[in-house]
Amino acid sequence: RIRMSVPPASVLVTRPREDAQLLTADLERRGVGVLLEPLFEIVPIEGAAPDLRDIAGLLFTSANGVRAFAQISKHQNFKVFAVGDATAAAARSAGFSDVDSAGGSVEDLMTLVKGSWTPASGALFHAAGRTISGELAETLGTLGYEVHRMALYEAKAADALSVRLCEVLRAAKLGYALFFSPR
Repeated sequence: RIRMSVPPASVLVTRPREDAQLLTADLERRGVGVLLEPLFEIVPIEGAAPDLRDIAGLLFTSANGVRAFAQISKHQNFKVFAVGDATAAAARSAGFSDVDSAGGSVEDLMTLVKGSWTPASGALFHAAGRTISGELAETLGTLGYEVHRMALYEAKAADALSVRLCEVLRAAKLGYALFFSPR
């Protein structure tokens, strides 16, 4: 195994502040200079109030969905299916105890649900963002699952780049830029 010494570099992290905390802390521990510049701010959708009376389980495709749901509902006695480990950790932090992680993608989440939940187990609620990727609710619906989806949050794009980032870009002092969303 060859080990290369890589000098500290300037890394631009574009995730929303709350989602970037673990990544920026890990990079900084490794001696990497981090410039956090959220290109989106996650904000709750005003007036979103899901009807949970017939819901037996929750589908979370992001930690943002967990946080948005926790802001509007104190119900934590649901079975939770999370797209990945970070989302599952956010669900546990929000007080949910029965949480399964699919380990990665929306397709993995569908596989998890199909393997551990039957349509007869009860309706599912997908706490979504205003913009969704994948066809989670539709695909599960074609398989006989009752899935209710509601947008509980949205990603608001930043209006402008910060003065600091502009200075770094002008000086060509940025080593890497990390992007986490096609938007």
